[in-house]
Formats: sequence, structure tokens, C-alpha cells
Amino acid sequence: MSVQITREDFLKYKEVQMSGRYNMFMDARDVMDEIGLSKDQYFKILQEYSKLDKEWGKEDESQR
Repeated sequence: MSVQITREDFLKYKEVQMSGRYNMFMDARDVMDEIGLSKDQYFKILQEYSKLDKEWGKEDESQR
């Protein structure tokens, strides 16, 4: 089974990351709960962050 990450999942992750409310590694459970991600989804975002950020991250920054 393949773990799916949507654009919305990634942008929520980035929003929490940019807020500075959490240490994205140490507070992983809190971040997963706030965003509504499974453990597999969360760690896939961490593993593929650069790729996802190139694909969707710039889009988010241009909307601010």
C-alpha cells in the first residue's frame, strides 16, 4: 500500500512548521494530531520534503 500525501496535507504541514509552535521532530505526535496525518504520512513528508516543497511549497509562499 502506497502512502498518499496531498497538496493540502503538505501545505498544512508547512503552515505548522512556519508558525514555530512545535519542534517538527521532537513534537511529531502533536503535529500529526493537529494536521490530521497518520504516522506513515508524516514520515513520508519528512522523507520527501524537498521534492514536495519544490512541487507545492512555492505556491503556498506566493499566496501570503
